[in-house]
Amino acid sequence: MGTILLASPSVRRIKEKYPAAEITLLTLSENKELCSILHSFDKKLYLDLGNPIKFITGYLRILCIIRKEHYDTIIDLEFITNFSALTTLLITIFSQPKPVIGFDSPVRWRNAVYSHKVSFDHSRHISKIFAKMFAILRLDSNTISLDKDQEELLHAAD
Repeated sequence: MGTILLASPSVRRIKEKYPAAEITLLTLSENKELCSILHSFDKKLYLDLGNPIKFITGYLRILCIIRKEHYDTIIDLEFITNFSALTTLLITIFSQPKPVIGFDSPVRWRNAVYSHKVSFDHSRHISKIFAKMFAILRLDSNTISLDKDQEELLHAAD
């Protein structure tokens, strides 16, 4: 949930710079409520980890949806698990987007998935690291701010 919230200012900046961009978010079903509040994403795909059968059928359904799409760019914001890199690899097989952006990793196969790798600097706040990732898309990272997202969350709480 925190990743989505902290990445949303960068996503909003993409929409401001590229108004015709259509942004799809793939996340866990536990994040549905938060995602309903944030309006930066045009499409939201949710993966249910509740039980193995739901996970497998849901994942296959999502892969079928993704196969029909033709993504120009993929940004993998996951820095802990390798599952997102595997999913990114499968998406690139279907649509061959450029760039494919992700975190530099000691895991060799994971690095091979990305055309642009960003180092994870543990001394910086994650929102700044995400801004660095999105800067590859020629966004001015100095204009990325959490203020607008905090306003959306406050209004949704009313």
